[in-house]
Amino acid sequence: MLTPRFTCSQDDDAVIVSLYVPSIRATEVSILVEGTSFTINVNPYFLRINFPSPVVEDDASSALYDPSSGYMTVKLAKAVKGEQFQDLDMLGKLMAPSTSSPATNRKPMIEVLDGDDEEAKKAWLMQERDTLLDAEKHNWNLPPPLPDTPFSTSLTHPYGFLNLHSGYFPRATDTENEVNTYGEDAERLSEGERWEKMRAHEEEKWDPEHYIADFMDDAMIREILAQDAPFFDLLHEPITFTDDENLIMIQLPQREFLLTPELNRNLYLTIVPILFSTAYDALTTFSEPTSQSAWTISVLAAPFVSLNSLPANCTLLSALVSCYRRALAYPLYRSWALCEGVRREAAQILRKGRRGVGKLLFWTRAVLDAGGPYAAYARVWVDDYLRWVQMHASDETFLSLADELSALHISKVDIGWPLQELEEAAQEMQQGDSDDESDQQEHMLPAPL
Repeated sequence: MLTPRFTCSQDDDAVIVSLYVPSIRATEVSILVEGTSFTINVNPYFLRINFPSPVVEDDASSALYDPSSGYMTVKLAKAVKGEQFQDLDMLGKLMAPSTSSPATNRKPMIEVLDGDDEEAKKAWLMQERDTLLDAEKHNWNLPPPLPDTPFSTSLTHPYGFLNLHSGYFPRATDTENEVNTYGEDAERLSEGERWEKMRAHEEEKWDPEHYIADFMDDAMIREILAQDAPFFDLLHEPITFTDDENLIMIQLPQREFLLTPELNRNLYLTIVPILFSTAYDALTTFSEPTSQSAWTISVLAAPFVSLNSLPANCTLLSALVSCYRRALAYPLYRSWALCEGVRREAAQILRKGRRGVGKLLFWTRAVLDAGGPYAAYARVWVDDYLRWVQMHASDETFLSLADELSALHISKVDIGWPLQELEEAAQEMQQGDSDDESDQQEHMLPAPL
C-alpha cells in the first residue's frame, strides 16, 4: 500500500484533511473515525492519522473527491467545538502510533505495540516527558549516570541513530567517502574503538601553522562573521514546511522509538554537533552550498565521523569541545572567533524549536544527498532525527538547550591544544616585525642639515 501525500488544516469546528489520491474509484473508499484516529483505505492508498484530540463523524462531516485534480477533501468535526489542534503541520507526528510502552532494562528498540491499556501508556508518556523536561532544564552540564555496557560477541556493531543501522560501509574502500577513516572496519569496530580512532585522527590533523595563519590573516573570517544570519529567510516566522519537505516526512520509514529519559537526553546533545556543522558550512559558503559542503558537514559532525551518539556521560561542554576541535583541525577556515560565531548560530536555530531544527535538518539532508557517498549519513542519522524531532522533541527543551549553549563558558584550554600560547607567540612575532620596520624607517630618514 502507498501512503498518499496529505495536509491538515482546521477551522473552529472541524479538521480538514486534503489527500492526493489520483485515479481511484470513489465508491471503494473506506473511512474509519475512532476517537483521535482517522483511517482511510482506498486501493492502492492507505493512511492512518492520530490527531491530538478526538474527532467525530456527524452531519457536518464530509468527504469530497475531485477526479480532475486527484484530491480528496475529508472534513471531520471536532468533538469539542472551538478547540485548537496543535501541530497539524507535523506530519511525522500525526502519522506516529498513538500509544507506546515504556522501555525496560534500558534496551532501546523500535517496535509497534498493541493498543492495550491505552490510558496507562499515555499517562506514562506524559510522566516521562515531564521528568525529562524537569531534569534537563538548566542541567545540560551535569553528567548522567554511567550506563551499563553490555558485553557483545557480535562480529559487527550497529551505528547511527540509536544504533539502528548497519551495512552502509561494507565496501567503504570502493567509495570516495573521505570522512570514513575506518574503511571496511566501520562495520566491525565497537563504539569505543571508533570514538578513540576519531580522536586520534583529530590529533594527526591538528596543524598549528594553519591555525596561526588564519589567526594573523583574519580578513576572510571577519567577512564571514559580518554577514546576515545565514538562515534568516529559512527560519523566518512563521516557519512552515514545503510540499517537498512534507513528502519526505510521509515517505520516511514508519518507526516508533522507545526511549528512556537518558537516551532522549543524549539525542538532544548529539544533535548539537549536527546543527553546528551545518551552520559552519552555511556561514563559510554564504548560504550557497558548494561541492565540498557535504564533506564539510560530515567531517565536522562527530556523530557522523564516529558513527556513534555522543558518549553516554557526555555534557554540553564536551559536546561543544568536540565541535570546536573538529572545526579547528579539518576545514579551510580554522578560527576560534569563527567557532564562537557558529555556536551563536546553532543556539539561534535551537531557539526556533522543533520547526526550526526540522528545517535545518531538511537543509542538511539535501546537502548530504547531493554529496554522493555522504548521503549515507543522511540515512543513518538525519532521517531518524527528522522523525524524532516531530515525535519526541519539545520546543521547551530546545529553548532550554539554546539558553545553556549561549551561556556556556568554553576555554581555549578545554580544546586540548595550545591555542592561547600560539596566539600570544604570533602577536609577539608580529609586534617584533612591526618594531623592526619602524627602526628601519628611522634609519632611512635624511640627516638634519
